[in-house]
Amino acid sequence: MDKEKLQKYYEHFKLLEDVLGLSSRIQDEFNVLKLKDVELNCNQQVANFLHAKTYKSSYAIITLCKEGFQEDAVSLLRTVFENVVNLLWVVKDSSGKRCEKYYEDQILEGRSFVQNNLSSPFLTQETKKEAEDSLKNILPIYEQIKKKYNIVDEPFRLIPNVADMAIDVELNHLYYLFYRPWSWQVHGKMSSSDSYIKELSNFINFSSEASYDKIAAILIPLSHLTLILLEKYCDLFSFNHSNQISELMKRWSQLKDAE
Repeated sequence: MDKEKLQKYYEHFKLLEDVLGLSSRIQDEFNVLKLKDVELNCNQQVANFLHAKTYKSSYAIITLCKEGFQEDAVSLLRTVFENVVNLLWVVKDSSGKRCEKYYEDQILEGRSFVQNNLSSPFLTQETKKEAEDSLKNILPIYEQIKKKYNIVDEPFRLIPNVADMAIDVELNHLYYLFYRPWSWQVHGKMSSSDSYIKELSNFINFSSEASYDKIAAILIPLSHLTLILLEKYCDLFSFNHSNQISELMKRWSQLKDAE
């Protein structure tokens, strides 16, 4: 950890940590209600999962950035983007029909994943038994979904891909700003090799030292995305944190404009 280089991004970390502090307080507010799963509608159930997932991923990003592993923080930033886009897309339909398809689509994907996993020659007896039990639980629901939508050919998706969802929820500008460009970094394409290997005057050299130059490009959209999620989450549960969210949004806007 290079404290001198990190000092440049003090306000970036401070904003994100304050955003996550609000996220933690909102989670505590929910926990006080002691609600059972059956008391939540479909949209609220999805929101709980994606809120918690975003919270943990965001703290992991902070750790990676502070330790100089920003390249891997990019992967988690893309995950947070998917979380937010998924949530906004699902809850855009208050009737719960999109949410129902969101669950059903995961059953279709889950069946395909487990089926393919069972064909692996590297399974242990234990993992094979787990996969068989999982498939046994999934298949009845899977067959119902196939019949419901008259599915003949597979793979078959019930929901749009991330790019189309982003358009639907008006976040396609962020999709093209960092989600799509950084897919090369995430998926190990050679175009990102200069983050790891440097070409010197007459030889190449591993460059595995800590790096910090992309921290602003990671933390600024992360704070924004998390605030968007918190705003929608509070709407779903009628939690009143609009003033805090507005103040944090103002700080985010000032930080973004200063770049």
